[in-house]
Amino acid sequence: LSSRLDCSSQFCLPEIQELLVPQGFIFIHKDFQQFPLENDIALMKLPHPAKTNLGVQIACLPSPGLDYTGEKVDSIGWGLVEGLSPRQSVMQQQVTVTVMSNSLCQQIMDNTSTVERTIPNTILCHDASREDSCTGDAGGGLFHTTSNQKFVVGIVSSVTCGERALPRLNTRVSEYLKW
Repeated sequence: LSSRLDCSSQFCLPEIQELLVPQGFIFIHKDFQQFPLENDIALMKLPHPAKTNLGVQIACLPSPGLDYTGEKVDSIGWGLVEGLSPRQSVMQQQVTVTVMSNSLCQQIMDNTSTVERTIPNTILCHDASREDSCTGDAGGGLFHTTSNQKFVVGIVSSVTCGERALPRLNTRVSEYLKW
């Protein structure tokens, strides 16, 4: 491993692009609420196009109405890495998780969680029983890859990790395409 951030034994990501976003260029959903977490989505208008490279790539928006139940999606972020002592990752991490139906998600939440919660269509649930995103990954994407094209199907919303019995709740991007 290199001592430079975001390096593995095989490659290093390019240096970080600094991007100053002027006030008024970030749009938080008007119905956002923190508890229960709803409409956890925001848009940012870039003042100029980002330069694509190994670390900055273009992802497509999903088609409306597609159901990703049973599909594998990749969660990418710099959140905590579990182990004997959780630590912030200095390297971008990726974990592949399986999307579950909202009805199964609701059933598990009803039987396991101490907090009552209705799972609306704006939520995309994934199985967290094996590996998961973690604190610090919120705001990152859940990507489904088809024919070498990445689609942002979800946005990591849950900020807990290590609770293997509970599914992870994320924002379902296809429900906000008109927004």
